[in-house]
Amino acid sequence: MLRRNDKQMSDTSNNIVTGQQLGLLGGPLYSTYKTLGAIRRAEQVGGQAIFWLESNDSDFLEIKFLKLLDANGAVRKLEWAREPTERLSCGLLPVDNALRTAIESFFNLLRQTEYTSLLRDLALDCYAEGTQLRSASAAVMHELFGKFGLSVFDPMQDDFREFTQPILRREAELTPDGDQGNFFVVEEGRRTAVFKNGTTWTTRDDRTIDINEHVLVPNVKTRSICQDLHFKTHTYVAGPGEIKYINELNDVYARHSAAKPAIERRMSLTIIEPNVQRKLKKLDVEASAVIKTRNEEFIESIFRQHSTIDLDVAQEQLLSHKSMFFSDIADSGIAVTPTFKTDIGKALKALVKKRRAEEKERLATVTRQAETVANAIYPYNDLQERSFTVFQYMNLYGGLEFIDQLYENYDPSRDMLTI
Repeated sequence: MLRRNDKQMSDTSNNIVTGQQLGLLGGPLYSTYKTLGAIRRAEQVGGQAIFWLESNDSDFLEIKFLKLLDANGAVRKLEWAREPTERLSCGLLPVDNALRTAIESFFNLLRQTEYTSLLRDLALDCYAEGTQLRSASAAVMHELFGKFGLSVFDPMQDDFREFTQPILRREAELTPDGDQGNFFVVEEGRRTAVFKNGTTWTTRDDRTIDINEHVLVPNVKTRSICQDLHFKTHTYVAGPGEIKYINELNDVYARHSAAKPAIERRMSLTIIEPNVQRKLKKLDVEASAVIKTRNEEFIESIFRQHSTIDLDVAQEQLLSHKSMFFSDIADSGIAVTPTFKTDIGKALKALVKKRRAEEKERLATVTRQAETVANAIYPYNDLQERSFTVFQYMNLYGGLEFIDQLYENYDPSRDMLTI
């Protein structure tokens, strides 16, 4: 089932909502943090935690990858190898053998633990071949968070689409001439943006379309109002980007005579694993120094910190000495051929290159440690929570019980968790 506790969601005003477009294996870590934030807040107000699984989204290129740290600590990226279908809602995509293969590869690349086989079977059971991606994604969410009483909501449900039609058709009526409507038209599962042109509506490719003959679904400007009118939302748990655009929706809420719910910022967390913590201590660096520093720059800074010689300075000194050497020769009246100058320059560069290679070899262990730290804390030059799924850590730290550890340590004020 995609939705639970329907009566409670309809009758109470203590619904705590969060949401995200569907993602493979539960999506990036920040989806897990948002979900736990909703669960925590629901407990505080005696309400129901609801996860809006945005199945209407059509950005397949954004969700087709699985990123991970493999058994050797290297960053890897796996791809769901299928051709994107233009504008087709991702929730309607069928799970195929290519996706199941990518998921199997994900677990095969991880360090094998007592939890790996169980988690692989759990994932493959959810992603049964032929299952629509929206159902597979909902199944994963129920496996991870069902014990907390989380309700997973799919906006493709007929009753919700029926509820939203008056809201979105009012948006259509109030759309200024020439503007894009704050909704999409659904055409055979595909979302189509439309623009008001007098009394008619046209698509980007100048097709005229009768919006009254189609189902309308929310876009980014109307998703929140449809959600909050439907659930009578008490609090919405949001990421920083969401908070920014929600703050810009006052006019949308005003024209539907609706009050905004309270907005609570989700936890934004970087997980520091034991081996990473040990390497940080050996490198004499704080985890905060890694975050938002490009990996190459961080590794180079560690190299310089532990090197016994500044090779850039050494090279500059050699060039300065070379210039003085040739100047002294010229003062003595000895003619120097261009070839001799070139050969001396090459010899000096070779000396610096040799010294750099020797230093890199001497510091190879330190460099590897720095690379491991960078991969774990700031993979792909991005926040950890935007790269890895929670399965990465469940595999190493207790299986499904790792969710309990995150739940117990949930705190929007903290930004790191050492495990």
